Amino acid sequence: MTEFTYVGPDESALSTTQLAGITLRAAYQNHSAVLESMDRLSTPRAWHKGFQTPYALGSVAEFDSRASMRNIVDAGLAELQSNVRLEKNRKITLISRLETAWSDPDRVVFFSIRGLGERAKPKPALAAAKLQVDRSLAEPGLEVAMENLALRKTGAPINTILVAMGALAEFAPTREWLSWDGKVAAIARHGDAARWLELFKFVRTTGGELLVPVTIARTRGLPEEPSDEQIAAAAGLDLVTETEDVTAFLARLNAKRTERLVLGSYLYSPGVKHIRVSVAADAVTQVFCENMPKERIGLAWTATPTDSVCAPASVGHSQLDRSKARPFGTKIRDSFLALFGWLRRPDPEFFEAEDGQLVLLDTSIHLQGPSYLFSKRIQRWRAYWAWLRGIPVSYQIAPPATTRSVLGASEILASTYAGAPEFGIEPHPIEFARLECALLLLRDLTDKDAAANNFGAPLTSLVTDTAIHGGLWRLPYRQSTVWAPATIWGKLSKPKTA
Repeated sequence: MTEFTYVGPDESALSTTQLAGITLRAAYQNHSAVLESMDRLSTPRAWHKGFQTPYALGSVAEFDSRASMRNIVDAGLAELQSNVRLEKNRKITLISRLETAWSDPDRVVFFSIRGLGERAKPKPALAAAKLQVDRSLAEPGLEVAMENLALRKTGAPINTILVAMGALAEFAPTREWLSWDGKVAAIARHGDAARWLELFKFVRTTGGELLVPVTIARTRGLPEEPSDEQIAAAAGLDLVTETEDVTAFLARLNAKRTERLVLGSYLYSPGVKHIRVSVAADAVTQVFCENMPKERIGLAWTATPTDSVCAPASVGHSQLDRSKARPFGTKIRDSFLALFGWLRRPDPEFFEAEDGQLVLLDTSIHLQGPSYLFSKRIQRWRAYWAWLRGIPVSYQIAPPATTRSVLGASEILASTYAGAPEFGIEPHPIEFARLECALLLLRDLTDKDAAANNFGAPLTSLVTDTAIHGGLWRLPYRQSTVWAPATIWGKLSKPKTA
């Protein structure tokens, strides 16, 4: 088992808050506005109250220029991984241990579960894409992407294996990819035989192939040709506790298969656990990229719209235009609610950057907490770290969706989602949200003109071109002033049960 912890320069243990602080200071060391904001948040209480500000200011610094982005992500990720050490020997970094694991691919084997079902062609959601763009729920590139997919005559590319970290997660495109004749190498926890077996049964109905990792230790006692039930009982790797085995699995795929490997991250855990899983995935991703030829790899993330990011200035102007265009009755309602500090007019922050005028979109949500923002920033940094090195990256902003992790987290969040459409934010059914993101991944992996493969495109394009933000980016209100009325509206409009 791989047990790792967070250690400072003097080898003392770091809390997740301290780890985030050290990492952010290293990343933004040349950006005084970020550092000054962190200085003002020096106590734990102040940090938990105002943690969104350094991330927003950091986004402006990142998107200022390609050089700025590269310096920030390189420094931030290097600092992060230098402080992730083995629990039993705090002088050894997790990265160095994974480098050793890459040289030991025989510690993991994999089984192939092949489908015998009908081959299927993906059906791009053209009409839905147009509707979402027209209603300011997604960026215009979504339509372009779906039009490109409409011309595609086959399913997933036969020369590609999607290596899905978090393959059983709600947002993972595992089933969609398999149903399009695709190949998926599934990384998900060991011990849930029922879910693995359910996935095997699904594969059999498709034209796809599922590659299932099993540690050598768990193969003991398996017959030469094990049944699906036996494989399911032994299947799986835990990214956090078996990080070395995950790395060895990637090395084995590289040694035994000739297809392109696309490493996708679909992981989520609540609270500080999210940092832990993100740190482990980041270490695996770095070792993967540094040991594979660029022409044989790609990376993919399903990203969040509730973060701070920068976009072309037209997005900010759209907020102002939509605010002016509200119907008279809506303006009267909003004026009343504004007395409580709600539904304030948008006040977009524009700035000049290397790629022209941009706007800061701070759509982060305080309720999600500092662990969430730090985890998401790690992922975005790694995406740009790779893309700026010429590695194809599919970084898809996914809409707010009706996932179990959201609706089951609290009654307040469920009410917020129920009331949000009244004010321009439309959460998507998880099944449709996942399908759209899977389609956009397919487009990114097959279209050379997609931002994923266009390394000379503007910095914002990787994040914004096909973003499905559910309305968050183009609201006619300041985003932070929408959640309270949405929650109240949703609570009052919920049907009463007997």
